[in-house]
Amino acid sequence: VEVVVDEDNSVAATCAETGKTVYLATATAKDVDGNVIATGTETKEDEIPALGNPFEDVAEDAYYYDAVLWAYDNGITQGKDDTHFLPNNICNRAQVVTFLWRAMGEPEPESTVNPFVDVAEDAYYYKAVLWAYYKGVTTGKDETHFQPNATVTRSQVITFMYRNEGEPAVKTTENPFVDVTEDKYYYNAVLWAYEND
Repeated sequence: VEVVVDEDNSVAATCAETGKTVYLATATAKDVDGNVIATGTETKEDEIPALGNPFEDVAEDAYYYDAVLWAYDNGITQGKDDTHFLPNNICNRAQVVTFLWRAMGEPEPESTVNPFVDVAEDAYYYKAVLWAYYKGVTTGKDETHFQPNATVTRSQVITFMYRNEGEPAVKTTENPFVDVTEDKYYYNAVLWAYEND
């Protein structure tokens, strides 16, 4: 938060979040004795400029260009290093759950009880996994293992997203995929993702 007190004791305060609309705050200025000398509120609707593309391996004509920059601008990913995103790398379960958790604003888990013996408290994905577990986004590989380093499949990613949205009813009756059958756990998730582009 930036607070500016002008010569006439007027006060302007703004609270900004990178890549999003500037949010406004009211500030109160007090003298050394604690007496209020001014209050003020400022309203702005400006957008903070995007951070640009730091990744030399993310070309402007790539289908994922906008998605990667959106994720970078919103703190969902930082890339593998300062200049590489490694778009063709395979993701693991911990990474995907963390991406989703960050996209949702890093909410606190509903409980701190950790059911998974393979998810350490000092792991970067610890809170993300607990949040996903208690929200019903994932049940883990079994009752006591999340398998954070296991490769995540397309159907698992879509199912994570679908469950995060509360498993909404699927409106479409069209299934364009011959490899997605009605008996699969991800059937509704895939159709939901398809109808929502």
